Amino acid sequence: MKLVSKLNLRVIVIITFVVLYQGSLIFLNSFFLDQQNKMNSILSVSHFDEKFSELSFASKQDSLRATEIMKDFREAIASSSMLRRETQIYSALVLFLLMLFSILVFIIIFYRITAPLKELNQATLQIRNGDFSVNLSESGIPEMRQLKQSFNRMS
Repeated sequence: MKLVSKLNLRVIVIITFVVLYQGSLIFLNSFFLDQQNKMNSILSVSHFDEKFSELSFASKQDSLRATEIMKDFREAIASSSMLRRETQIYSALVLFLLMLFSILVFIIIFYRITAPLKELNQATLQIRNGDFSVNLSESGIPEMRQLKQSFNRMS
């Protein structure tokens, strides 16, 4: 807790976001590269062009071989499509989790800022009603502590 009080809350939040987003981008990039390599290996292993160029289509055997090559080609396309869809799902999941984490951090920061402001507002109402014995606890982020100290000196 002493480390948090010494460091500015904004700096901690900014560093956390940078580290999380950078890490997630590195993760997504490596995942995309891995999936791309898988797709390339599926298509490169097949050598469809070479197999078709070897056929003369003069015999029934060549026609059967062409049918087999087309079947392999369709399977490769299906595998490639499946890998692409898997990549989309994983990237969407990672981005969704980052979004949830960002919202959570925003709510926490929002609460840390608004709760002391509500306390300050209540103290202001007490002073308006003639109670000058109000004393606020000097806690919170550094800027809020400074505001509370100034308020306490006034009351």
